[in-house]
Amino acid sequence: GILPTRLASFSKPRSAHGRPYSKIAKPADISNNKETLDKLGIALFSGICVLSAGLGYWQVKRYFWKHDLIATIVASASQPPIQLPPSLDQQHLRSRITPMLGKRL
Repeated sequence: GILPTRLASFSKPRSAHGRPYSKIAKPADISNNKETLDKLGIALFSGICVLSAGLGYWQVKRYFWKHDLIATIVASASQPPIQLPPSLDQQHLRSRITPMLGKRL
């Protein structure tokens, strides 16, 4: 009758979650999955390290570029004023002081 069927279903080994062990991954599958996750974790961590090193290199390079740019601007601004030439060369006039005459409207 009904009683032996219920007892048979309760007598199957079950996991802590109440599922039969047959539906849970076998130990070989778990170790293979763990190896895959370990490799994925190592690859992810390595990628983060490489990205951080690249960004650090870029920041150091940018720092020295900016430092040289500021030094160039300070050196140009500290030179005496120049008269504007007929043709405006932007590189020649960059950060230079020029006197101007005009009327205030």
